[in-house]
Amino acid sequence: MTPVNNQLLIALEKAVKANITQDEVGVVLSGGLDSTLIAYLAAKHAHVTGYCVGSVDSEDIRYVKKIANETSIKLKLINLTKNNLEDKLPDIVKYAGINPVKVGASVPIYYIASEAKQNTLLSGQGADELYGGYHKYLLALAKEGYNGVQKNIQYDIKHMFEENLNREIKICAAHDKQIKYPYMEPGFIKYSLTLNPENKIKKTTDAKEYDCIDVIGGHKYIRKYILRQAASKVGVPSTIINRKKKAAQYGAGAHKLIKRLALENNYKTKARKQGKKHYLSMYLAEL
Repeated sequence: MTPVNNQLLIALEKAVKANITQDEVGVVLSGGLDSTLIAYLAAKHAHVTGYCVGSVDSEDIRYVKKIANETSIKLKLINLTKNNLEDKLPDIVKYAGINPVKVGASVPIYYIASEAKQNTLLSGQGADELYGGYHKYLLALAKEGYNGVQKNIQYDIKHMFEENLNREIKICAAHDKQIKYPYMEPGFIKYSLTLNPENKIKKTTDAKEYDCIDVIGGHKYIRKYILRQAASKVGVPSTIINRKKKAAQYGAGAHKLIKRLALENNYKTKARKQGKKHYLSMYLAEL
């Protein structure tokens, strides 16, 4: 374990601890690297319940179950179905608007805020932006090198709250919950931005080190490399560490269900007759 990785864990645990004010805390858990690492660190300072939302066959539920027997974290699985989503969509749209991507991404936090017993929820939001987790950072790397990666990271961090987090904060507040973002703590952001982006999106020749390898321009890269190493240090299962990024609306199965509801209500046909391309937005607008 390198000194940098140890420093990362120290800085992140400090950020997690700063957001725990009671003996019990909930974690918005997707079975991905970012939220699982937060849950593991939080469990050192409080009783943690991890909440995961998904349809029966969703990828998020499948991955969360993998950690069930490897941690003291209590897990609460929230079933996402076509029927219960149809009931909740009108209210979700009030916060997310009619953009299908934003609506789908808001579904898990809406369900968790509704059902969580704890007043405070911790989220893994911000790690992808700080540590190069999105595919667009690979495209920036191919086009502009690591300077392009750093430039994109700085821009995304600057706009995180207005683009994503304020929506979640409002949803949670409506359910008398507070949602906290350890990765977005000012001290942790400051520390993370000092790290070399080459350690965030790592060029590798070792195909055995991690399964989650991307190939760009004939070269192999591992996104969020240093964060994966840190997670390994605290015992996060390798299946979670090696999981590739999947957006919240897809991992939970929300997007598939929204699409199914729109199709069952003939919105694809309605949109075509009216000369509109985006039938999902049309469906959401008319809820």
